[in-house]
Amino acid sequence: MMIFRHGAKQVPHYFCVFLLFGLFFLLQSCGGDEPDFDIPDVSHIEPQFELIDFNKQLFALDTSSTDVLITQLNQLAEQHPTFTNLYFSALVPLKQEQETFRDKGELIRSFLTNDGIRKLNDTVQIVFPNLQDYKDEFEAAFQQYEYYFPNKKAPNVYAMISEYGYQQAIFVDSAGDALIAGLDFYLSDQYPYQQYVPQNTAFSAYRTRFFKPDYFVKGTLDALVNDHIAPPAGRKLIDAMINEGKKLYLMRRLLPYAQDSVILQVPGIQAEWCRAFEKDLYNFFVDSEMMYSTDAREYNKYIIESPNAPNMPDGIGGKTANYLGWRIIESYMKYNPAVTLESMLREQDASKIFRQSRYKPKR
Repeated sequence: MMIFRHGAKQVPHYFCVFLLFGLFFLLQSCGGDEPDFDIPDVSHIEPQFELIDFNKQLFALDTSSTDVLITQLNQLAEQHPTFTNLYFSALVPLKQEQETFRDKGELIRSFLTNDGIRKLNDTVQIVFPNLQDYKDEFEAAFQQYEYYFPNKKAPNVYAMISEYGYQQAIFVDSAGDALIAGLDFYLSDQYPYQQYVPQNTAFSAYRTRFFKPDYFVKGTLDALVNDHIAPPAGRKLIDAMINEGKKLYLMRRLLPYAQDSVILQVPGIQAEWCRAFEKDLYNFFVDSEMMYSTDAREYNKYIIESPNAPNMPDGIGGKTANYLGWRIIESYMKYNPAVTLESMLREQDASKIFRQSRYKPKR
């Protein structure tokens, strides 16, 4: 494959045009984020769910004495029995599941009065003073969810902090499926995450640039989306690509008006680049014979989040293969109208989906 050198990075020849004209082209282009499918009328759907600011309720408890705190913890547990138990036994593991608040009251009081935890909570209250401001966004997403999954009910959402332990998760409460939303993962791309968790690469700058309120709803919905998708049966790039494409396809249905960069969780310029150079991107994976590679060390760089990726132009990081997977799934659903959303999500044969998608990248 012919290679041109750009600075210290080798870039395939069919990407080099981007280096000269790409930025101008992308800045001049318009649209692209408009949904390319008919958005259903969901005005008749009224999802019944609660958006619960568990964090605010927890830190409003009286910590002046352990006895008073234990009484109020028991009252909190009566309101939210499943989640309160889950929170203190798993998310912030301060007690065993079978232990009572009386057993660990002093330890929980120490946690709630800890200076670092108090400072974190103060920041959360500044960024999220009224969580109900996000209820309309969740409601719009859950209207779409109940439309596409008529046998499912919108999940309750529990917002909390875990000192940077859990960003999102799904569990079952008394009403059915429920989502966990980690508020401490959406404080701002300027928040000093690396100062507090310096050894954890999950908090590298290229990842924390998405740790802001704009991604709160989408990030919380990730757990719901992942829960609906069967794991890939194979270990090839095409398996991972199709798997990620399913996630993006479903997320786009839940958030039909969100920007592609939010759905993909990449910088806006990368989302535009993927769209503009879709054919070249596809050719790169075909020409490099990577599509059916089982070497995850080689292809993961194009699947996972990263600031850059081999043979990609500067500023174009990971997740480029995910974009192609998304386009393949869109094509598959277009040319196979008898296939339901749920059956597509359950289909584990990625090669079959690719074959039947009749996918042709846009020029």
